[in-house]
Amino acid sequence: MKKIPIHLQINDFSSLVNNKGELIKNIDPNFIQYVWFPVSDLDDLREARIISEFLPTSAVWYIKNPDMLPDIVNKKDLNLAFPFSALLTSEPLIQHKQLFMKYRPIIHILDEGSLIDVYDRIKLLNIAENILNYFKSCGVSQIHFSFNHSDTGGLIEVYRKFKSNVESSYTVVFEGFKNREQVVLENSLLLGSLFYEKAVDSILITYDNIDNYKDFIKEDINLIKTILNSLGIVKIGYTIISCPKCGRCQMDLLRINREVDEYLNKLETDYNQKGIKLEDVGGITVAVMGCNVNGPGEARGADIGIAGGKNGKGTIFKYGTPFETLPEDKVVDRFLHHVKKLIDKKLEESRLKAS
Repeated sequence: MKKIPIHLQINDFSSLVNNKGELIKNIDPNFIQYVWFPVSDLDDLREARIISEFLPTSAVWYIKNPDMLPDIVNKKDLNLAFPFSALLTSEPLIQHKQLFMKYRPIIHILDEGSLIDVYDRIKLLNIAENILNYFKSCGVSQIHFSFNHSDTGGLIEVYRKFKSNVESSYTVVFEGFKNREQVVLENSLLLGSLFYEKAVDSILITYDNIDNYKDFIKEDINLIKTILNSLGIVKIGYTIISCPKCGRCQMDLLRINREVDEYLNKLETDYNQKGIKLEDVGGITVAVMGCNVNGPGEARGADIGIAGGKNGKGTIFKYGTPFETLPEDKVVDRFLHHVKKLIDKKLEESRLKAS
């Protein structure tokens, strides 16, 4: 299946610098291919280049001052991003035409402030067409537009309009800095609609800063994987489903969720290195639920799950049926043992069918 390019942007550069360790730890190189670096001056650029060397991804240089282009554009296969507002005319770029012609970078143009609310759509379409023609005259063939709007329905209409009138690639922005309920509802609708209609080609996950959102990066990645998998756009090796924590939950659900995700991610990587893809055997769906009252029933569609119980104990269940209850300090390790055992069983059954 087609691989969807996934980008990650941290808007606050100082936050990115101060928490680069958290950024490196939370990035899944199997899923995120690009990290955006908002560079405003040469000091930012030097710092960003150092950080980019430690990341298992490619860098996208987000340039708000086009005068910095000669310091940035010095090789091929380069990704450059510009705010749409800086390119309302081609004048800021004209002096750098030779650079674009020589290196032919990949260009990303991001609408940061909902220009569609400022300009009428016909005018904005004309501006986008002029930008596209300018870069094409430089020999640049890969150009991606991203848009913003005050509401999800309006944003979907913007992408539909541009996709049908301006022949280019489009990137949808996944905003991770809203409250968690908004993140799930709005982005599920946005990504689901636009990818189903083939109006976009890639995703940009964006956060205000990493200080407040580092714990949600993997959670949001899993949400995106689930959405794309449900549309048949990508196959994934594993899916984690969870529930909102309520008063019945007496376990550290966030920690358990993180441990399970880290284990499955490492397991999937280990299998991939052996030439085995979990998605080719149907993948595995794992549930991490807050209580054993409703949890197993609500997650009966999962292959296997864990539910928090009373008195510091947790319950392991398969297809909605509980089969083992252990103290919290032992139940997670036991659960992961059963997860590995179930995956190995699926792989063995797949081999038997193939033979």
